Amino acid sequence: MKVSKKNLTLHKDEEKTLTLVSPLNFSTLQFSLNENSSLRLIIFLNGEVKDLSFIGKLKKEAKMHVTIFDLSDGLLNLNANIELVGENSSLDWTLASVAKENDDKNIDVSFHHLVERSRASMHNLGVALQGGKLRFAGVGKIYEKAYKASVSQVAKIIVYDDDSYGRADPILSIDCDDVIAMHSASVGSVDENAMFYLASRGVDEDEAKLLLTLAHLQMAINEIEDQKIKEDILSSLRKIL
Repeated sequence: MKVSKKNLTLHKDEEKTLTLVSPLNFSTLQFSLNENSSLRLIIFLNGEVKDLSFIGKLKKEAKMHVTIFDLSDGLLNLNANIELVGENSSLDWTLASVAKENDDKNIDVSFHHLVERSRASMHNLGVALQGGKLRFAGVGKIYEKAYKASVSQVAKIIVYDDDSYGRADPILSIDCDDVIAMHSASVGSVDENAMFYLASRGVDEDEAKLLLTLAHLQMAINEIEDQKIKEDILSSLRKIL
């Protein structure tokens, strides 16, 4: 039975690893990480998902590491709104998404730094092909008096053909001095020089696309420790490409 909201609370000093594979039994994950707790969250999206949201707070010295690999079908609206409300809290977010055929995917991720010395990094990596549409929106907000907060955003999309669409919009909103903030974004076609090089070495076009896609998404793949999930991802990518 699918519920609209799943609540997750980590108590002080608690450590937890959570691996989820679709179909998920919730559409919203609401979480709270208390002092010095640690959450490792790994999610593999396959099949039809449509709507998925993450809403949470990280308190003093809480740590969260998120890896999402998205190979879902059709429409996807994925939203994350995470507040760093405790000093020395930290968040690492890595998402890989492939949009194909009739896929229309919107990934919207926001991190809010409300206190001193909080840190967050965001990597959104995507591939659009066969007419798929993929959009990344990322917001890093540093509030007043959040001194020495650190935020970084990276968004990269490869678009394989003229019928496909990719867009990346990283935004930094900073209301405080003495912070570290950076962002980068790129949306572009596949590297023709790399394709030519692989072809010259006897690699056919489909295999070349697979190799370049794996290289582009390697960061997310490396963060998945479950060998069965890795094998499912590689098998699915071979079928898509």
